[in-house]
Amino acid sequence: MARTTVGTRHRYDIEGLRAVAVILVVLNHLIGWPRGGFVGVDVFFVISGFLITGLLIKEHAETGTFSLRRFYARRVRRLMPVALLVLVVTVVAAAVLFVRSRTVQTAIDAAWSSIFLANWHFISTGTDYFQQGQPESPLQHYWTLAVEEQFYLVWPVLLFGIFLAYRRFARAASNSLVLVRVVIVVAIVASFGYALQQSSTDPVSAYFSTATRAWELAIGAALAASASLFTRIPTAARTAMSYIGIAGIVASAALISSELPFPGPWALAPVLSTALVLAAGIGEAPRYVGVLTNAISRYIGRISYSVYLWHWPVFILLATGLSNTSAVYYVIALVLTFSLSAASYALVENPIRRSSWLETWPRMPHAVVRMPRPARLATQLLALAAVAALVVGGITVGTSFLASKIDQASGSLPTTIIPITDCRGAAAMDAALDCDVDDDLTELAASLDGFANDTQGAYGCWRAEGAELVTCSYGSQAADRTRIALVGDSHAAMLLPGLAAELEDRNWSLDIFLGYGCQWTSNGKGDCVAVREQVQQRLLTEPAYDAVVTTALRSTGGDNKAEAAAAYAESWTPIAERGTRVIAVADNPGVSEAALACLTRTTTAVADTFKCSMDRAEATSVIDPLVAAVDLVPEASLVDLNAYYCSDEACDLIIGNVIVYRDTAGHITGTFSRTLGPYLATAIDAILEAT
Repeated sequence: MARTTVGTRHRYDIEGLRAVAVILVVLNHLIGWPRGGFVGVDVFFVISGFLITGLLIKEHAETGTFSLRRFYARRVRRLMPVALLVLVVTVVAAAVLFVRSRTVQTAIDAAWSSIFLANWHFISTGTDYFQQGQPESPLQHYWTLAVEEQFYLVWPVLLFGIFLAYRRFARAASNSLVLVRVVIVVAIVASFGYALQQSSTDPVSAYFSTATRAWELAIGAALAASASLFTRIPTAARTAMSYIGIAGIVASAALISSELPFPGPWALAPVLSTALVLAAGIGEAPRYVGVLTNAISRYIGRISYSVYLWHWPVFILLATGLSNTSAVYYVIALVLTFSLSAASYALVENPIRRSSWLETWPRMPHAVVRMPRPARLATQLLALAAVAALVVGGITVGTSFLASKIDQASGSLPTTIIPITDCRGAAAMDAALDCDVDDDLTELAASLDGFANDTQGAYGCWRAEGAELVTCSYGSQAADRTRIALVGDSHAAMLLPGLAAELEDRNWSLDIFLGYGCQWTSNGKGDCVAVREQVQQRLLTEPAYDAVVTTALRSTGGDNKAEAAAAYAESWTPIAERGTRVIAVADNPGVSEAALACLTRTTTAVADTFKCSMDRAEATSVIDPLVAAVDLVPEASLVDLNAYYCSDEACDLIIGNVIVYRDTAGHITGTFSRTLGPYLATAIDAILEAT
């Protein structure tokens, strides 16, 4: 095997390392194993920082400078053609396979991805509470390309400036790497420190942010800038370093999970393991590392960029026609991914990468005023920034326009309760009505394009994350009215559309105490601690309510359900002792990503290929601590409406031609809430009459 140095492209072990990385990512996304397979992305980041920095340092060492123009031309040839091809194919396929709203969202994602700002786009949608739990974008994986491209945009210019300044002022270009290393160390410390902070306070931003990922690329850059330190490592030690590094990457994939703070600090394990493998091959290739240097590993490594780009759209789009838990799906997904990848590598990626495209730029007319080189570079960068700003601005305006069109196209949502005798929604599960409803996607009560936004005013009186308490009153104001309070989180809020339609007829008033993370519990954790205390004081000091109705996400309390039930009971007890009836509504069953994604397929023919439903055992597998809390408070009663969601075997996502869920967080639609309202109100009436 040929001897190699930083900057050459004959590091066969790096090809194998790329193969390991992409295989981990593909397996994690396909079958969920290994659970930490996403660390393959971190491996790619370190490799990129190492190779790019090594190439630039090598060119500078050989010529005394390096060409930013040639660097960016190489990056464009290497990355853009296949990236744009996958974007176009994905959007076209989405138009065929998805409903309109999801197709539009995919096109928006593609626009952000095409200008390598996908990571910031997904940060904004991922931290938007009302966007969470929606089906995953087939282009979400483009966030990694955005991080790398942003690194490529900044780091070469900074490196160029360091070399230029050192040569001009220090007159000792040979020592300029010292300053480069200092800058890299500062970047590593700052970025890693920020990653630690963000991973604990804002995990979505931490995962996607360039600032929290820069240290991983910088580790690779530091290795390249310090290559001379590794040239004299004994051959036997190189082999050992390689295998220890490979073992570290595999162990990271097996042991790290999405529940751990990431990328700070747990990304250190795969990052340092990757650095160990890269260091082992500086100056001399390690021997007997066949797991990386065999022909199969090297080939997968060569096509790994195409594999990474194709695999996620294939997985998401293929799931529109096949169950993504079936063996047939797994086989077809892998065959399609590697076939498309091999074809795009051979026909697009490799030929364009090896071409001279962008190597020669047209000469400017003589009449154009010549500018000094730094001024030209600054002008070009400003022009690039201006174009990016125009594109992003166009995307933002276009997004708002398209969103408004979707809302108009989906039609206005019902403003009055759907009669229960119509066998719509929950009424279809009412044995007394003897309904025989054959669900038809062409006769839905609300459009498939609008179900994700079907809240029907549930959040009209809502305390947002980090905000102050918001309260509202609805219903009867008669002196003899029954006074009820609704307390809880976003799941409690989705009961409001159904209850609101019942208030006047039943002479009820309803006071709202709803907010993000505001479960009615004494647990002093989460975003709503102070607001929760205010609500408790209101319930204790104002005239006693006839009833307080509450519900919450069934996963509240994590694994310690007994502690969660006790915390509920602690908050309920002083209110119940005032003579108020506490009515806990058992949370609705959960919903899986696969079941919800079934609703976003474009035709009834495709949708009928497998039922949009879940096994009841799976949907109710998470224990609801509210149920146990009722047994701890004598004055508390339980309302369990799960019979209106599930048969003995399954929980369907369309019941009586009404879509049940808005997202995978288990929020029901406003329309289904309206059909459920009469049954909830009847149960509350029965409890109050028996009190």
